[in-house]
Amino acid sequence: LVQAARDREIMPKALRLLVGLAAASAFTGPRLGVQRPQLLQRSSAAEPESRTTTGGRELAEALQNVNLYLIGMMGSGKTSVGELVSRQLGSYTFLDTDATLEAATKRTVADIFEKDGEAAFRELEGSIMEQVAAYVRLVVATGGGVVTRCVE
Repeated sequence: LVQAARDREIMPKALRLLVGLAAASAFTGPRLGVQRPQLLQRSSAAEPESRTTTGGRELAEALQNVNLYLIGMMGSGKTSVGELVSRQLGSYTFLDTDATLEAATKRTVADIFEKDGEAAFRELEGSIMEQVAAYVRLVVATGGGVVTRCVE
């Protein structure tokens, strides 16, 4: 979003819309029956759980196809907020990088950490992030340590 602001000067309006969406989404109560997302699970108005909002549509338009990356500590709510924000945007797809990594390797994050170590996990995570960057109109919940890796 910051890069989008530099490129398109949309930061003030887009940031206000995003903060509003995230705040509203964080307090919608428990979501029973929500499963982990598939590799690229579509969140659209056609889905029964879709809650596309006017603010969400405005933010999607302001973002001009730029991906939205959620970064935070493990357990901070990136996946929960990301799923809800992508639904409210309507035309954006939600992607959880940890779930994508687990599906691609057929192993859990905990198993990779335990057997291969953090460095190996960060390599896999970096590979997933490089592949995700090829797509547009995504809300991406990143792994909590994605910002610990310095790449150009």
